[in-house]
Amino acid sequence: MVSRRSTSRRPAFTLVELLVVIAIIGILIALLLPAVQAAREAARRSQCTNNLKQMSLACLNYEDSYKTLPPGTLYTLDSTGAVSHNYNLTGWGVCILPFIEQDNLYKKYNMNVFNKDPLNEPVLKTWINYQLCPSSGLDVSRADIAPGYTFVAAHGSYKGVAGAYPDWGMFWDYVTYIYNMGGSPPRSMPLGMRGPLHAAIAVPRGVAVPVLSDGLPACVLGPEKIASIKDGLSNTFVLGEYATASSPQWNPFWGANWGFNALSDVGPEATNRLADYDECLAVWGGYAPFCRRAFASFHPAGANFAFCDGHVSFIMSTIDTVVYQGMGTVANKEDVFLGF
Repeated sequence: MVSRRSTSRRPAFTLVELLVVIAIIGILIALLLPAVQAAREAARRSQCTNNLKQMSLACLNYEDSYKTLPPGTLYTLDSTGAVSHNYNLTGWGVCILPFIEQDNLYKKYNMNVFNKDPLNEPVLKTWINYQLCPSSGLDVSRADIAPGYTFVAAHGSYKGVAGAYPDWGMFWDYVTYIYNMGGSPPRSMPLGMRGPLHAAIAVPRGVAVPVLSDGLPACVLGPEKIASIKDGLSNTFVLGEYATASSPQWNPFWGANWGFNALSDVGPEATNRLADYDECLAVWGGYAPFCRRAFASFHPAGANFAFCDGHVSFIMSTIDTVVYQGMGTVANKEDVFLGF
């Protein structure tokens, strides 16, 4: 009897079956991808929240040590009593370094020269993890020449809250407007518009202290005290996020304290909350001040803000303008707006 070799073949998928399987896998990946992205964004946002919390606590520790909050930016007067951005000494990002485990870096900063002096470049070009939100997309392998400077500096993701403004004539991070508010006569900043990290002025010994039109000496424009935050620490912003999808050189600079580089004002315009510098600029027809003084992020629908008591909240970009501006000031009675 002759045996026959089996002629059966291994079962295999047909082309149609393969296409169906590939399609099903593609659908599953499409369904899972948003969930994965959402989980990653949640982790990034959590890290960003922690950064802001640590830096707001650093501001409070600074206040505990020096009895004032750190200056948003600190200017000095020249021998004639004049002041300008060129006389910038330091700012909040540098001041809190010892309180965020960066004491060695702080000791390298030269307080005897201006912030923009090349002697301070090694410090200002150093990237600091606490200053970086993972969602901001900042490239730590690059650096930009900070506006007003001749050298590159490291970016950050956060700006100090200098105050609020009702129109183009008031920017609390801009010393000229601290004196003039877009016109004359000069006057001091009202508490109702002043933020916790506004610009401050140091008057050297032997220089006459200018007297403002309301009779107050210019030295009242010093760093803010906790006691002056009449609206309550839990109702007042101290730090907020900013990121831009275009013109990356306009991202914040954590240590380069020339005006808007490390500070922003809380304004009423919706463009003040756009995470796209060029888009904002197009809305204003090339007029840049509002776009340079903004709070925005790549988190969906809003941005994180740290408050003066150390807590952090996510603020929707659709927040009521009156409430938003009130939370950017130390005494604008937003507790009334919020019903506290």
